[in-house]
Order: sequence, then structure tokens, then C-alpha cells
Amino acid sequence: MSMARLVEREAEIAQLSALLDSARSGRGQVCVIEGPSGVGKTRLVDECYRSCAAHGLHGLRARGNELTRDYPFGVARTLVETRVIQASDTARAKLMQGPAALAEPLFGLGEAMDHFRVIHGLYWLTLNLADQQPLAMLVDDVHWADHLTLRFLAYVAERIEDIPLVMVVTIRTGDQFADSQLVSHLWDAATGPSIRPAELSENGVAMLLTDALPDRQIDASLVRAVVSESGGNPLYVLAMADALSKGADPKIATPESVRRHIVLRMARLDRAARDLARAASVLCDGAAPRDVVRLAGLSTDEGIVAAEELVAAGLFASADPITFAHGITRAAIYNSLEPAERLQLHAHAAKLLAAGARDPEAVAEHLLKSNMPDEAWTLAALHDAGRAAARKGAHDSAIRYLQRAVDLLAVEKLPARLLIDLGLAEAAAGKPTSLARFEHALGLVNNHQERADALYSLGQTLFRFGRYAEASKAFRRGAELFRDGQQQIRRRFEGAASGAEYHLSATQRGPSSTVDEHPERDGPGDRAVLAFQALRDAMTTPPADRAGDLAVRALGNGALLAEQTSEGPSVNLAVLALLHAGRLVEAHEAADATVRDARERGGVLAHAEASLVRALVLYERGNIPDAAADAQVAWEAISARSHVHANGAMATLANCMIERGELDEAAGLFDGVWKERRPSDAPIIEAYVHTARGLLHLRRGDIAAGRADLTVAEQAMRTYGALNLGPFRWRSLAGVAAYLAGDEQSGRELIEEEIRLAQLFGVPISLGIALRRRAFTEKDDAALPTLQQALAILSETEAKLELARTHWRIGCSLRRTGLRVQARTHLGVGLDLAHRCGAMGLEADIRDELAAAGGRPRRPAVTGIESLTPTELRVARFAAMGLSNNKIAEQIFVSRNTISWHLRNVYRKLQIESRDQLPLAVRAN
Repeated sequence: MSMARLVEREAEIAQLSALLDSARSGRGQVCVIEGPSGVGKTRLVDECYRSCAAHGLHGLRARGNELTRDYPFGVARTLVETRVIQASDTARAKLMQGPAALAEPLFGLGEAMDHFRVIHGLYWLTLNLADQQPLAMLVDDVHWADHLTLRFLAYVAERIEDIPLVMVVTIRTGDQFADSQLVSHLWDAATGPSIRPAELSENGVAMLLTDALPDRQIDASLVRAVVSESGGNPLYVLAMADALSKGADPKIATPESVRRHIVLRMARLDRAARDLARAASVLCDGAAPRDVVRLAGLSTDEGIVAAEELVAAGLFASADPITFAHGITRAAIYNSLEPAERLQLHAHAAKLLAAGARDPEAVAEHLLKSNMPDEAWTLAALHDAGRAAARKGAHDSAIRYLQRAVDLLAVEKLPARLLIDLGLAEAAAGKPTSLARFEHALGLVNNHQERADALYSLGQTLFRFGRYAEASKAFRRGAELFRDGQQQIRRRFEGAASGAEYHLSATQRGPSSTVDEHPERDGPGDRAVLAFQALRDAMTTPPADRAGDLAVRALGNGALLAEQTSEGPSVNLAVLALLHAGRLVEAHEAADATVRDARERGGVLAHAEASLVRALVLYERGNIPDAAADAQVAWEAISARSHVHANGAMATLANCMIERGELDEAAGLFDGVWKERRPSDAPIIEAYVHTARGLLHLRRGDIAAGRADLTVAEQAMRTYGALNLGPFRWRSLAGVAAYLAGDEQSGRELIEEEIRLAQLFGVPISLGIALRRRAFTEKDDAALPTLQQALAILSETEAKLELARTHWRIGCSLRRTGLRVQARTHLGVGLDLAHRCGAMGLEADIRDELAAAGGRPRRPAVTGIESLTPTELRVARFAAMGLSNNKIAEQIFVSRNTISWHLRNVYRKLQIESRDQLPLAVRAN
């Protein structure tokens, strides 16, 4: 079964050659080679790999196998690690520059991160490699790759169009793992038809037999017999040929019989070759020869001779690195091991790799498959592996390693740090976390700061994943632990606990902390408390402006962001306090700084959350294009991750779509996720979602559905207990819905309640909107003074869209009373404001009303800057500033081909031909 020539694969080789040429020209491609075992998928990958250099590509190759399915990023690391680890310091720094640095934990070079960031970093590392030389990324048996590698491959595949990269993966049809959802993403991402190698014809079988049996006459009857037995499967044909050459039974053309034949063939080899093959089957493809030789118990010279014998026998495809000729070959040899021998080999492999300071997870995987030696180094190895996996964001794997370490000893004998790390991994993976066990571990730590950091990390992890009640308990426990002394640490915990409880109903909140009236004494803990105190007071304690002052004090001119970074909860809470207080300029400045910090740190989730908060501020200011762009960034980053803020991102994006007149798109957004949506445990987020959906129903004329959603929002917010909610003005909107539904008294009561609260808290935007909605329930002669009062109030605010809407309502009222000239004045102002806000839905309504009043409104733009979508406008601005596609993609956490696609649309709409014309085109508009 030595390496045979490829027969009847000319079409497949031509297709792969075309893919290599396409990648060299800059057009990325994804190709799936699929088929049953033995049909020749691996041989096609071999041929593709050998052809890379001739086509000007650098080949990266890896193979999945059943032993490494649980090894996080195992296949991905195999693909790229040689280029990274063996690079000089200068070359490595260039490869890992920019967002690619997020992948550093994969190589033991960086701090702990979530796996979303590592995947994003690997994507950018791939781009950096492809910028140096076009790439071929070849993964054999991809269905056996670990799930994080599959996520990475799918992430690249979805963004491959403008990358000089071809991704070729092989999938064994009929395998239980081939039907997984992640594998299906690769099938869906394929840019052309799959390559499906056919079984060989009689001519093809005859050619293989002639090559394999040069001393034998190959007649037609033999060929037909082999075809009948093998079905034309190349691997089985070669196995039969080998059996014939040894005088054995040629009828072995089944997967199991082929495996048995491989074992029999190995039995004919020298002892050293057999031992080397067994050791290699445990260490798997790509293992360093010295490791395999040592595991086999051979000398270096014996290992070299044995490896050459295995290559000659067709069992190894390569001796350095050691690679099996086929996955079936390795599996057959591995499965032939006696259970005790297999356990012992894995134990020896773990010890060998640990002594060589190899990848901790590789050591742990061997330990998990061994009889777990009762030696001191075993516990440390599993702990190291757990921490390494956690740094990559592979929290499920971290739990497996750490839990196995915990199981080795009684709890009282375990290191405190091991229990702490297990608790953090459980929290990050969304698993139930034993706070009691975590506290027991903390009790074993003497250093106060280390104890505080560990418990705060637990609470912050729970907070990030929306487990607010559990986060609150962790933070409250931290405050108790530091009740005596360490005031700033205690306050930091109290502020964080209150921040978590902000999302819960009033009955689930603990006691709130306050700080004294001496800002010059504020420390980090004080600022954390102040951030929540500001938000709480903005929602519950008039006047709101006083809460705004507390928020400014909490932010501390950037001190809070410097202390907690965008990863902490307090900064966004302070921004929301400013938003609820109507201090939009200050809120916008603070939100900008938070987004910038998250971007610089590469925090995908933190960037999404900060973008969502900024989107709320932008929406309130009436900047719909930028609000929509931020909401889109947040939605794309967290919608598929069951993240608690996915609901808020969806609601904000839907509100922007509504203002742009994209009612069908907003409905599609809700409909696409509503049945599978996980309702939030946070009443305020649920109320916001139902308020947005209720608004959509009202705009589409479905009064009953709109009122139903707004009733759900009312119930949630009554439970929540907030009185002033800034942009979440459910009362007056619910009042309009009730009025339209015929319940005029309830409608007026809800609107009047909002007017009273807006006056009490002193928030002009809320008051102006509520007055305008009151006018909706009044006749024109009574409505006009109310609308003019709303106009006077809103004219002094930053809420330009609400001002535009009020001009529109006044224009409508004036036209109905016959004052068409005055109506046109207000409608003209409203049209200009709506256009500047990017509120195309309102712009269309005003245009219709202006025409009815005898005006001549301009037509909506189909070209020019006004025709750009929010994201196109943002990309155009960045490009006009001179940023490259790479830099723009880094700024907004999307792929380069997404930027290229947006720029093509920008050029078309601005009627320009090149990037050089962008600055002038943007300035001119």
C-alpha cells in the first residue's frame, strides 16, 4: 500500500488548480472535498499541498482526528503555529500586529481572553499571513476538528471573498460528526460545487493493479473481481493488491477488513517499526520525531531506520514530521492497542510532553486518556492546561481539565487557586458555580488583594453573561469580606453589586451605598458606587440633573474608565445615567471614550456593549445613521451568542429601522428571532424590546398588537420600579396605543403620568415628547397650543429628531385648520431636520404632508451622501480620513471584504471611481 499515483482524478486536480490560481489573484475560495472513506480525499489534499509552491502559494496543512476533538483550537494551532513560533521576533511582531494580537493566548503569549476574541485574532493573523504570501489552508477530516477550530474556519470562510486564500477541507460522508451544525457552515460557505471523487472505473482499477503488481499479469477477470469486491474504492483496491502480492486472501474490501489488513501488514515489520507506529498513533499526525522515538523507547538511530521502514511500507506519508498515510491507517493501529497498553502509552506521552514544556492542553488530553498517574506533576499539569484553555476562551475544556484535577484529591488538600480557576471557568461557560466552594478557596488565600481580585473576577464574569442575580451575590459577598477596613475595595464591590441589580426587579435589589460630598476624596471604589448611585437617582429621585452631576463625578474625567476599563460595568452605567438625565453631549463624549477603549483592547463583547450604549445616546440625539451603525455592530457581535444584551441591540436596531422607514425590515428582524429568543431576566431590557415592537405595530397600523406589546412593557416596568427612563418612554406611547384602541381615559392617564414625572424630574426631552403625545388626544384648536409648548421645550434640547417630529405635527394641525402658509413653514423646517437626522420614514411623511399643504418637497436622494446606509456612511468617512480597509475593519470589528463591499456601494452612490475622490466627495456633501 505504498503511495500510488492518482488515476481518474484529472478533473478534480484541475478544479483545485483553478482554486489555487484564484487565491493567487486575490479572490478567496472555499472548497469541500466530500466522499466515503478511502475514495481519495486525502490524496487530493496531498496533491494540492504539493502544488502550492508552483502556484505561488504557501500551504498550511492540518488533519483532524478523533483523539483531538476535545483539544481547543488544536487543528487551528497546527495550521499556523509553525509560521508563528519559528518566526524571528521581528517577523512574529509583524504577524501579530493589530487585532492579530488577540490570538496570542493560543501560543502562550498573551493574557486571558474569551474565545470570540481569539477567533477574531486568528482571522487577522490569517490576513497578515496572506498579505505576505497567498495561502492555501488545507484541513483533512475537518469533521473531526475541535469545535473552536470549526468556528474559526467558518469565521474565515464567511469573510474569504477578498482574501488571497483558498480553504480546502475534506469531509467523510456518513461520519456521525459530518452532520454537525458547525461543519454545515463550511458546506454553506463553499464558493463552488463540492469535489466528490468518484469510484474508479475498470480502467482505473486496472491501472492501480498494474502499478501495484508489476510482476503479475493483470487480466480482465482479475480486474472485474477486484471491482466487484472493492466497488472501485482506491484504498480498498490497493489493500487487495497488497494482499495479492503477499499471497493473502484478497477479499478484504470492507472498512473493517482493511483495518485488520493494516494491522497484519504492520505485524510483518521489524519490532522497532511496530513500536514507532504504535507510539505515533498515540501522539497523532504532526508529532515531532524525537517525541515519537522517545515514546517508543528507541534510540535516535533506531527511530530513523524504523520511520524509513514505515514510509516504505506505505503506513507513514512522512517521517518528519511524522504523518500517517491515511487517517484509517492511524486509527487501525491505535485501535489495535490493548487497553492497558493504550492507557500506559498515553500516560507516558503526557509525562514526556510535560517534561519538554509542550502545550499544556496536549499534556492534559493524554492524561485524560490514561490511567492518571498518581504523581505530583499530574495535578499541576491539569491545572496548567485549565488555565491555558481559559486564556483562549475555551472554558468548557478548561472545566474538563480543572474538574479532573479537583477529582484527584480531597477538597481540603486542593490548592486554592485551582478551585478559584474552576469557579471562574464555570461562570464564563454559563455553568452553575458553587459560590460556597469559591469562598472556601478564597479563605485559603492570605493576600487581601488576590482574594478581592478573584471574587471580583467571578462577579464580573457572571455580569458579562447576564447572570445578574448570581453576579450580585458574588459582589455582595465581596463587600462583606471587606467590611472591616479596605474601604475602597468594599465600595468597588458595592458599586458592582448595585450595577448588577440595576437589571433586576426592585424586590431583588440589595441595599444601595452612597458616598460623601467630598469629590476630592473619591477613590476607585467611590467612583464605582457613584456610577450606580447616579443611575439609580436618575431613574428614581428627582431632579435628574443632580443625578447627572453624580455621573460626571463618577466618570472622574476619565478616571473610572482608566480604573475599570470598558470591561467593567460601571462606565456604561454612568453613561446611562447621563442619558436618563438628558445630558446628551456629556453622555456622547463618555460613550465615545468607552467604545474607543474597547476597540483598542480588542474586547469584542465590551465593544458591542459600549456600541449599544452609544447607539442609545445617538438615537436620543436624533443621529439615526450612526445609531443604526452602532446598533448593527452590537447586534452582529452578540445576536448569535445568547448574550443578554442581544435583546437590547435588536430593539435599538429595530427603532432605527423604523425611523428610516424600513418597517418590513424591522418586522423581519423581530420575526427572525422571536420564537427562539431567550427572554431577558432584566425587566428593563424586556420592557425596551416590547416597547420597540409595540412602536412598530403602531406604525404599521396594528393597534391591538401594539397595545399588547406595550402592556407587557408596562407590567415589566411597573415591576422594575423606575419613574424616569429617558429614551424608554413607554407610558406616553402606551397611552397613545390605548387611546387609538378606544380606551381614551386610560390613554390620557398614562400620558398625563409621564408629563407629571417629566416635570418632576426636570427632563425637557421627556416633557416635550409627552406633551406632543398629549396633543394627539386633543382637537386641533386645543392641540396647537400644546404642540407649540412642546416645540418651545424641545427647541432647547439636543433631541433634533423629536424636534422635527413636533414641527411635523404642528404643520399637520395648521394645514387642517386652513393655515397652509404657516403649515408649510413648520413642515419645511421639519423636513430639513428629519433629513439631517437620517429619519427617512419621517422625511417621507413630512414630504406627503408638505405636498398636501401646497408645497413642493424635494425628492428623496438615490445618489449622493444622503443615499448611503448608516454603515456605508461610516465606512466612507473612515476611508476619506485615509484609513486603509484593514484599519477600517479593525475599527468596527468586521471583515475586510465587508469593507470592500461597502466601499463599492459608496463609489456607486457617490458616482466616483476611486478612493482618491472620497475626501472631496464627502466634504462636498
